[in-house]
Amino acid sequence: MGMNQPGASQKALDLDDNFRFRVSKIEIPEPDEHEVLIKVSAAALNPGDWKIQRWGIKFGGRPVVPGMDTAGIVEKIGKGVHGFQLNDRVITMGTWTRRSSAFQQYMCAEARFTAKVPQEISDEESASVPVGALAAWIGLYNHPHGAGHPHPFNDAPGIDKVGPLLVIGGSSSVGQYVIQFAKMSNFSPIITTASLWHANFLKELGATHVLNRDRTNENLISDISDIVKGSFPIVFDAISSADTKRFGHAMLATGGKLLTVDTRFGEFTTPPPESDFVPLNDEEELKSIIPVRGVTVDPETSSMAALLFQKLYKLLETKVILPNRVELLPGGLDAIAPGLARLEHGMVSGIKLVIRPQETP
Repeated sequence: MGMNQPGASQKALDLDDNFRFRVSKIEIPEPDEHEVLIKVSAAALNPGDWKIQRWGIKFGGRPVVPGMDTAGIVEKIGKGVHGFQLNDRVITMGTWTRRSSAFQQYMCAEARFTAKVPQEISDEESASVPVGALAAWIGLYNHPHGAGHPHPFNDAPGIDKVGPLLVIGGSSSVGQYVIQFAKMSNFSPIITTASLWHANFLKELGATHVLNRDRTNENLISDISDIVKGSFPIVFDAISSADTKRFGHAMLATGGKLLTVDTRFGEFTTPPPESDFVPLNDEEELKSIIPVRGVTVDPETSSMAALLFQKLYKLLETKVILPNRVELLPGGLDAIAPGLARLEHGMVSGIKLVIRPQETP
């Protein structure tokens, strides 16, 4: 059956009612007004994807559909869409729904949350951009669900140096984009924790100092005190474990903002470890702990998200923003479950795992 015929089918991965992964045949969706239909060339895996399955996250009593990072080709264009043509290479983000998930062969996406990509960037590299870049962007620049720092495209005069920034987990996908946006915004110094294996790469992205993530919090605090006298107005914790949040909170100045990436969403069938979500004590209540909402479906972040997608092509073309390094997993959609197991057990460092849905057997 041809793709353009009504009822044409595709292969897709989702979760059954018992939260077991399955690959099944479903209808290819039709784009609504202001949407495009994308033939998915590559999809990247994120920690949120394994958490959806492990914790049994639901919306409206149904399992959430995992799959966010998407790269592909415009296959159909809905009414009211401007700026896109058939066969444009694009990136977008899933919305945890069946018709808009990265883990299938065709998906629909809102045009305002879709960006073209330069020809010199591969599909796999392109797929590493949306989720990590948006979380970094929202975290640094959105208000109230972010630090509210003036974004690089603000009409206000630029500031030569805006002070220090601490990025916990700089080699993570989000951490890499935080470093690059921080460089754009003239934060200095930009200090990050990571495996020293990635130190040179992170300095190329914009980090001024890379500290060994394996050192104790006490030793890291001492190391940082040799670089920065005083505390940080903004700390971006791209790992957001209980331990890294304690460290980030300790490094905050009075009135500072700790940005975390552990936002709870949906209904939990199997609750996650509470230790990861216990609020930090702050007797003076002068330090803000802000879970970053790096998604397009939140009304309080959607306008800032649309601005990023509007600017992404130029940022990538000029290499102001570089995509993550990637590892391609063979096997199409069948490779997702074992890939997510690697993410869950901490077996991935400094790279993004990517699959090609069209290669599904």
